[in-house]
Amino acid sequence: MSFLPALPDEETAEAGVVDAVSRPARSLWVTALEIVLAVLILTGISQSLFANFEVGDEGMRPGITPDQQIAVSRISYLLAPPQRGDLVAVRIPTNPSRSAARRIVGLPGERIDLRGTQLFVDGQPLSEPYLPSAFIGAGTPVSLTIEVNLSADQYFVLSDNRAFFVDSRVWGAVGSDAIVGRVWFSYWPSDRLGFIRRSQAP
Repeated sequence: MSFLPALPDEETAEAGVVDAVSRPARSLWVTALEIVLAVLILTGISQSLFANFEVGDEGMRPGITPDQQIAVSRISYLLAPPQRGDLVAVRIPTNPSRSAARRIVGLPGERIDLRGTQLFVDGQPLSEPYLPSAFIGAGTPVSLTIEVNLSADQYFVLSDNRAFFVDSRVWGAVGSDAIVGRVWFSYWPSDRLGFIRRSQAP
């Protein structure tokens, strides 16, 4: 006597086969909704990592010009804190809805002394090789003196064009929450397309 189950005939076997990859036709609106959701998710991720802004002022001339549109990397400062010499986008304290490109010259916990055209950090003169010599003292009053002790969450930022005073000389130190991110890439105008170096200067 055999205990093996009887094999179905060919017609019965075909009728009972289930295709593992077949599925009901997906409606067009469901597919469209999935695409829209995917785009929104990717856009949200992109905006959390990068920001765009137009330079709009003379503060970083000649290295960065007012007509440039810049991509700012937010992720840079999720990995490591800002460093001296970094070009950053910072929210303007007097108008937080707008940002400006500036350079970090003073770090948390430091004492910053600005005496005319010379900047001192903890009593030591700061060398700024990224500044073209013609821009270092241009328009800066020799009598200008600023002394500030930065807290554990403050940065001192200056324009590369030191004749343009809309920076920490007017605002005072800025908190880390005012730093949008590191100035990273210029995408307009096309003749200035490319990555922006940390020490960018003509």
